[in-house]
Amino acid sequence: MNFQDIANNLSVIPAYAGATISSSTTTTSTIVIDAQGYESVMFALYAGTRTDGSYLLKILETDNSDGTTGAAEVGSYQVQGTLTASNTVKKVGAKLSKRYCTLSIVSTTVTSGCVFKGAVAILGGARNAPVA
Repeated sequence: MNFQDIANNLSVIPAYAGATISSSTTTTSTIVIDAQGYESVMFALYAGTRTDGSYLLKILETDNSDGTTGAAEVGSYQVQGTLTASNTVKKVGAKLSKRYCTLSIVSTTVTSGCVFKGAVAILGGARNAPVA
């Protein structure tokens, strides 16, 4: 078996069940990603029909397993990627300094909104490969 392939060096985890966002708000996923053994994360978010509003994807990280206690936004200097669009998959990623992370969507100027189908977290930079 070749452990150099991409499948043996990344982990893919459900990260957001999806929802329709129809007001200006901050929506944080209840799914907490345990990034132990990895150096970075990328969230891939499937955005459906977007009728209005602006949607900014953010990554929150913490050392607490509940994903919220002490959570702080990953510094903008660490985040790469385009943040949102209609009927497409967009990504946001960061090099992590804490063990746990979650996805947050900040929506502004929303009157009717956007349908988000869901997201996955892709963990990379595995310290031990192959990964399960």
